[in-house]
Amino acid sequence: MIRDQIRRFGCGTNKVRHGAAMKHCEVNGLDFFIYRMGAEKIKRMIKHKYDISLDIEGKSLDQITREAIAIEYQ
Repeated sequence: MIRDQIRRFGCGTNKVRHGAAMKHCEVNGLDFFIYRMGAEKIKRMIKHKYDISLDIEGKSLDQITREAIAIEYQ
Protein backbone atom coordinates (compact mmCIF):
# COMPACT_ATOMS: atom_id res chain seq x y z
CA MET A 1 0.00 0.00 0.00
CA ILE A 2 1.23 3.48 -0.81
CA ARG A 3 0.76 4.59 2.81
CA ASP A 4 3.37 2.09 4.00
CA GLN A 5 5.86 3.26 1.36
CA ILE A 6 5.66 6.98 2.25
CA ARG A 7 5.79 6.78 6.05
CA ARG A 8 9.39 7.99 6.11
CA PHE A 9 8.56 11.40 4.59
CA GLY A 10 7.20 12.86 7.81
CA CYS A 11 3.77 14.38 8.14
CA GLY A 12 1.53 16.86 6.43
CA THR A 13 2.24 18.48 3.08
CA ASN A 14 5.52 16.69 2.34
CA LYS A 15 3.95 13.28 2.77
CA VAL A 16 1.16 14.14 0.35
CA ARG A 17 3.52 15.73 -2.19
CA HIS A 18 6.09 12.94 -2.13
CA GLY A 19 3.40 10.27 -2.08
CA ALA A 20 1.84 11.67 -5.25
CA ALA A 21 5.27 11.93 -6.92
CA MET A 22 6.08 8.36 -5.92
CA LYS A 23 2.85 7.08 -7.41
CA HIS A 24 3.50 9.07 -10.62
CA CYS A 25 6.98 7.56 -10.90
CA GLU A 26 5.67 4.07 -10.25
CA VAL A 27 3.07 4.39 -13.00
CA ASN A 28 5.51 5.86 -15.55
CA GLY A 29 8.50 3.66 -14.72
CA LEU A 30 10.74 6.43 -13.40
CA ASP A 31 13.27 6.37 -10.57
CA PHE A 32 11.67 8.33 -7.74
CA PHE A 33 14.95 9.35 -6.11
CA ILE A 34 16.15 11.00 -9.32
CA TYR A 35 12.72 12.48 -10.13
CA ARG A 36 12.35 14.24 -6.80
CA MET A 37 15.63 16.15 -7.23
CA GLY A 38 14.15 18.41 -9.90
CA ALA A 39 15.49 19.50 -13.27
CA GLU A 40 18.34 21.79 -12.19
CA LYS A 41 19.70 19.40 -9.58
CA ILE A 42 19.57 16.48 -12.04
CA LYS A 43 21.51 18.58 -14.53
CA ARG A 44 24.19 19.40 -11.93
CA MET A 45 24.43 15.77 -10.78
CA ILE A 46 25.00 14.45 -14.31
CA LYS A 47 27.52 17.22 -15.03
CA HIS A 48 29.43 16.49 -11.81
CA LYS A 49 29.43 12.68 -12.05
CA TYR A 50 29.81 12.07 -15.78
CA ASP A 51 30.86 15.45 -17.24
CA ILE A 52 27.87 15.34 -19.60
CA SER A 53 25.83 18.47 -20.15
CA LEU A 54 22.07 17.86 -20.26
CA ASP A 55 19.86 20.24 -22.21
CA ILE A 56 16.78 20.88 -20.06
CA GLU A 57 15.21 23.73 -22.04
CA GLY A 58 11.66 22.97 -23.14
CA LYS A 59 11.62 19.47 -21.63
CA SER A 60 9.35 18.11 -18.96
CA LEU A 61 10.68 16.67 -15.73
CA ASP A 62 9.67 13.21 -16.98
CA GLN A 63 11.86 13.53 -20.08
CA ILE A 64 14.81 14.86 -18.10
CA THR A 65 14.46 12.03 -15.59
CA ARG A 66 14.37 9.42 -18.37
CA GLU A 67 17.59 10.85 -19.88
CA ALA A 68 19.27 10.88 -16.45
CA ILE A 69 18.20 7.28 -15.79
CA ALA A 70 19.64 6.22 -19.15
CA ILE A 71 22.97 7.87 -18.28
CA GLU A 72 23.03 6.74 -14.66
CA TYR A 73 22.17 3.07 -15.25
CA GLN A 74 23.98 2.35 -18.52
